[in-house]
Amino acid sequence: MAIYQISEFLLETCSEESAYLLVDDAYYGVHDPRVPVENTLKKLLDRFTCKEGNNALVRSGMFDRWMVTRPFGKQFSCNTMGVAAITTSGKLLASLARKSWINRYHCNTHNSEIMCAWLETAQAEEWTLSTGLFYARQKDGVRNALNAMGWPDSSICTGPSTSYMLFEIPRVYQGDRSGIDRFRDDLFYATGTLVSGSLFNQSGYVPYVRLHLGSHYDVIDEFLRRWKAAGLRYDQPAPFTGRAALQRRLPSHALRREATA
Repeated sequence: MAIYQISEFLLETCSEESAYLLVDDAYYGVHDPRVPVENTLKKLLDRFTCKEGNNALVRSGMFDRWMVTRPFGKQFSCNTMGVAAITTSGKLLASLARKSWINRYHCNTHNSEIMCAWLETAQAEEWTLSTGLFYARQKDGVRNALNAMGWPDSSICTGPSTSYMLFEIPRVYQGDRSGIDRFRDDLFYATGTLVSGSLFNQSGYVPYVRLHLGSHYDVIDEFLRRWKAAGLRYDQPAPFTGRAALQRRLPSHALRREATA
């Protein structure tokens, strides 16, 4: 189900239950700029304007009980900025602003002012464009490398708007929950590279690990080089040797050779 379909379902549910809806657009702008993406905010607003605004959703008062937030953390790698932008009705925004000033100490407002000024420049547009292309390159590169190591496309998830990707752990590690974190640890001992193990929000057994793609090209390429050298494969016959792998010297690092030459 697409994100906007989930948002529409939640919008209807909140209208029926007199609840509030928060849509956290954390990965705004983090996508391949050559590929169109769904505008979730526009989809929501279209629901309110259906029948020229004469509809059950508007009559329920739901227009004053929703908001879309856009933090800068994942888009611009500045996690201390908190919530950078809020889109909602004027009534709810005024109420939020009043409660915020009364009930909490505001910090980093000077950083927010600087960031907002930068967003108005051509440099910000160029940065967003180049970063989207950067992540597209990273996703294609890792997917192709995993394919070459035996992973089927169905076991790799890159997603259209994210700086992370998921891939299934090798079959030899599957079967119970401990296999996910055991693979993470064994891969670290064998290659010196670290991926996220059991996902913090999973409700059931999902045999996937997560890799962040925000590092520079050469860092991800070095990850892949080490994985291949260690014998990582989707259908590898046996697990890695665990802590014993620490006794095995890693292949020489190409970038380190260049730096010391």
